Amino acid sequence: MLRVLPVWTVFATTVLAPQAQVGGQFDLYWTSGTEGGGGLLSGGDYILGQIGGQPDAGPLLTGGNYSIWGGLLQADDIFPLIPETNPPTLLSFSFVPTSICTADGAVDVTLFLQAADDNAGVSGLALTFESPSQLETVVFNGPITPVAGTPTNGTFQEIVTFPQGSEQGTWQVSQLMLTDAASNASSFT
Repeated sequence: MLRVLPVWTVFATTVLAPQAQVGGQFDLYWTSGTEGGGGLLSGGDYILGQIGGQPDAGPLLTGGNYSIWGGLLQADDIFPLIPETNPPTLLSFSFVPTSICTADGAVDVTLFLQAADDNAGVSGLALTFESPSQLETVVFNGPITPVAGTPTNGTFQEIVTFPQGSEQGTWQVSQLMLTDAASNASSFT
């Protein structure tokens, strides 16, 4: 006896089976098609809206230039989409040691920052120490990641190196600038 399966069963099985999409710069490694819900992913010039995945709903997830929300979308979640324009906030700043001697060799100074950013997350630091004569500088300029907390509210720690023979006297922080993953910046002098 030949058994014939209903066409809709074969079709549903084919359409709902998750398929990974990998290639180039992007990787969609997992999806499900049997639930309701949604999310919004944005960064730079890109915005991705998705309806599906309600059982996977959760808190805001942020990485690099992108943030994604899981769960059911409301109209005000999408329209209007307000770009991230607020710069990071510096909550505290310190460094140790506060007194060094570079006569015998280079000396590392550890920077400690607490900073927050409402959405994109703190991602970069530019800091300049300036010598008493203003003829020498020691600079840190680069990406930062939190050692505690998250990029949206975290503690950051970095090291700057004062070279052997650096000018004696009291050096000042002449510039401190924080940037977030959306390229907003706050400067402190």
